[in-house]
Amino acid sequence: MAEITSEKSPEQRRRDNVRGAIWGLGMMAGLGGVSIAVRALKSDIELQELLFFRAFIGLLVITVIMAPRGWRILIPRRPGLQLVRNMLQVSAQYCVYFAILIVPLAEVVAIEFTVPLITALFAAVMIKEKIDRLRWIGMVTGFVGVLFVVRPVFQDVPAAILIAIFGAILFSLNSVLVKVLSEVEDAGTMVFVMNFIQTLILIIPTYYVWVTPEWHHVPWLMLLGLSGLFAHYCLSRALAIADTSIVLPLDFLRMPFIAMIAYWVWGETFSPWTAVGAVIIFGSSYFAIMRERKGS
Repeated sequence: MAEITSEKSPEQRRRDNVRGAIWGLGMMAGLGGVSIAVRALKSDIELQELLFFRAFIGLLVITVIMAPRGWRILIPRRPGLQLVRNMLQVSAQYCVYFAILIVPLAEVVAIEFTVPLITALFAAVMIKEKIDRLRWIGMVTGFVGVLFVVRPVFQDVPAAILIAIFGAILFSLNSVLVKVLSEVEDAGTMVFVMNFIQTLILIIPTYYVWVTPEWHHVPWLMLLGLSGLFAHYCLSRALAIADTSIVLPLDFLRMPFIAMIAYWVWGETFSPWTAVGAVIIFGSSYFAIMRERKGS
């Protein structure tokens, strides 16, 4: 793929990266909500059905939001690439959410934190995105923090961890395609097409495992669908204006958030290694954002 980043002044690029970072925080919150909902529903509803509800609820909401803008805005400019991107995302979601069913939430989220580093590598190769030395240092430092978290997990459930890592690779490829598509597609269009395609993909697998949800499932299903919708809208907006190496490391902040929720709601504990990793991860993310704001 050719380089897609338009020429900007250093000041404009800094402003865009800070704006993108704000949208990136919204993405982090949305993905956190998705993980919590999957964890809450895992004993009652099969994974295929959870993914279907995530897409279907998002489709209903984004259709209502986009309707006043007319149906033409819903037609993607690059439908083939949209299809490939969504097949990658469905596969990635299945891998990561499967791991959530087995591994404590904090550890699975930590595995997902390989996504910024892998995405940066893909972006540098596929779309020629420029990544300076200090950004590489910040991302590698964050990855070291992830290794502190993952260290004890490799001894317990290696198969689930390998599946989660494969999902992270697929998510990284998906993120690069989102960056490419965001150059030509409206953020609302991308979210509509995403939920529409994924709903169609998941109908048949869901049919074979269908369980009619009960009323106590509804709040969690709504959190699942709305959080997914919000996360991917924020991701599309963020990547449309900012570099992937700025936006995606913000997701590192999701791990301490998820760990606290999992502890308060389900009593899931985490090792001191997780706490050490969280500090390193937070520090690397904070450094990246403050550097952009100061323009250093």
